[in-house]
Amino acid sequence: MRPPRYAKAQGISPKEFMPLAVRVASVLEFQQEEIAQRLADEDFSTDQATLATYEKAARTFQHALSSSGTRAPLFDAAVAEFGRGVAQGRGEDAVWTLAANRDDA
Repeated sequence: MRPPRYAKAQGISPKEFMPLAVRVASVLEFQQEEIAQRLADEDFSTDQATLATYEKAARTFQHALSSSGTRAPLFDAAVAEFGRGVAQGRGEDAVWTLAANRDDA
């Protein structure tokens, strides 16, 4: 994924972009333990953004990247995975549903 290149094309310097990247990484790190427990419990419920919400947002960002001429093949793969999960009927689940080996999906 190449958000720094996209950010630069939008007039945002790497120095301005990095605090956001660090913040996102810290949120993900904070949630790892809870997500691991939820996966162990097979609890895919959420009171936050659903997989369908992530897919919609990711497709919007994917369009912005593409429109700016920025290639992001790893991001494209993530968007495709979100879409597969939604197509399997898991759109109302938490995003970590994608990490589960689920026979019902």
